[in-house]
Amino acid sequence: MPTLSLGAIQDGQVVPVAHTKWADVSAERAEPYLLKRHDVLVVRGNGNRDLAARCGIVDELPGRYFYPDLLIRLIFDLARIRPEFAALQWNSATVQRQLTRRAKSTNGIWKVNGKDVGQQVLAVPPLGEQDVFLEKVTRLQRLRDDASRRQKLSADLRSALLERYLA
Repeated sequence: MPTLSLGAIQDGQVVPVAHTKWADVSAERAEPYLLKRHDVLVVRGNGNRDLAARCGIVDELPGRYFYPDLLIRLIFDLARIRPEFAALQWNSATVQRQLTRRAKSTNGIWKVNGKDVGQQVLAVPPLGEQDVFLEKVTRLQRLRDDASRRQKLSADLRSALLERYLA
């Protein structure tokens, strides 16, 4: 069955493309660990202290994936907090500082455990406020992505012009 490598946790998202591993495990055994949309996964350990305890949210999966023991699944009460809102907080500098202070090193690998993760406190404003915040963040991310795309197009145009006139 397909599972994930740690590299799948990227910029607050779970990105399985190019980060899929295969494990010889029965569907029955993997069933409790199958990923669902909006699951939030936390990196249990990493050689880079700054990457330990980072999280990603599952948006889309190309199949029935299960999460490996290198990741911890966070389950939130959907009547109180949006997983997207929780994931944004989780990856914030403030929360990450708190989590990395709890991380322990064994053989050069920085790890957080279930207790460390369970002790983390997140803000839980009313759902309507969370929705407004998430809409604003989504708009900002679209603007950032658009600016990145325009920057790449400008760089490509510059290169093409230089090649044309200097060749």
